[in-house]
Amino acid sequence: MAILRTLTAAFAASLVLVACDGLRTPGAGNGGTETPAEGDTSPPDETDPVSEPTEPETPTEPETDPVSDPVEPETPAVPDISDLTEINAVNCKVFSTEGLTVAELMSADDPEPSLSVGTAQVNGRPVEAEEFPGLVKLEPAEDIGSAVGHGHCGTTRIGETWFITAAHCLDQAYDRIELVVGSETLSQGRRIVASRSICHAAYGGAAQKYTNDIALIEIAPEVAETLTDIPIAPLMGTSKAFTPRNYPRAYVAGWGLTDFNAGTLSDVLLQTELKVESVGPSRIRVSSLDGAGPCIGDSGGPIYVEETDGTRRLVGVLSAVEGNAEGKFCQDSYYAQYTNIAGFTDWIEQVQLVCDNRPELCELQQ
Repeated sequence: MAILRTLTAAFAASLVLVACDGLRTPGAGNGGTETPAEGDTSPPDETDPVSEPTEPETPTEPETDPVSDPVEPETPAVPDISDLTEINAVNCKVFSTEGLTVAELMSADDPEPSLSVGTAQVNGRPVEAEEFPGLVKLEPAEDIGSAVGHGHCGTTRIGETWFITAAHCLDQAYDRIELVVGSETLSQGRRIVASRSICHAAYGGAAQKYTNDIALIEIAPEVAETLTDIPIAPLMGTSKAFTPRNYPRAYVAGWGLTDFNAGTLSDVLLQTELKVESVGPSRIRVSSLDGAGPCIGDSGGPIYVEETDGTRRLVGVLSAVEGNAEGKFCQDSYYAQYTNIAGFTDWIEQVQLVCDNRPELCELQQ
């Protein structure tokens, strides 16, 4: 089965792609006189006291506990570690690119600034970002002489200063991590620069079929304050067990290739609906519908499922796209694999706790 990494990269000056993206879840007794014994004719002793009627006890109000104050959730303890590897995490820069790069497979062009494009993501349709809360474009950048090489992926905001994506989007040399925010149309957006990226230490790359393909990106608090138009997608899980029967459809969006052979990236955010085929502890497998699905450049982007009230839940990030029956990518009937976030919630929490409270451990060790 052919599997293709999904990150593309393009030089700003030469428009040459140098990508490394791989395509690849809580009573008182009564008183009285004594009765004389039988045959006893003596008058009753008047001095015998008559028991005073016992006053019934006044019932007391049952004691009630005072209304308890709401219990504040316990603040998770910061892991007592001396190195990120103790929580199965590393700075993403420790990895190097493996396998075929997009540049070896094809050429691609930067998106043409436009509000109107043809069929895309692949055979998707334009959509407003509010339908995919937290989604922005991820473009890790590398300075090469007077040119700039950009990778092309998606990432989703999951905390005030945190975004989630795929590890393979960040496993090559880069000089900075740029995010394009502020508009569904990239040519109208603005760029911000992230502080760091943390990958799962057991990320397998091509040699292990991209296992544990998950990474976190952190931005500075002062940068986060400017992102008032980007909501946080909470990692709260689904209301029912996440299975294909309960959630037969899923929804994805991105700015990836609109056509694999033409190699043109989309300038506008495009979406499509997918069929959920299977859900495992760490992987979600989906299939295209009517030839529409994710492609190169959509890696790291989110997949959502919809609740009965219409709200959407973030459940995964794009890791891989599989070739179809003829070995071709991003066309006809084909499958894609997403990293199931549910299998990494503890890891995500620990990384955030460590980097927020002990940032020195999250810096790249030279």
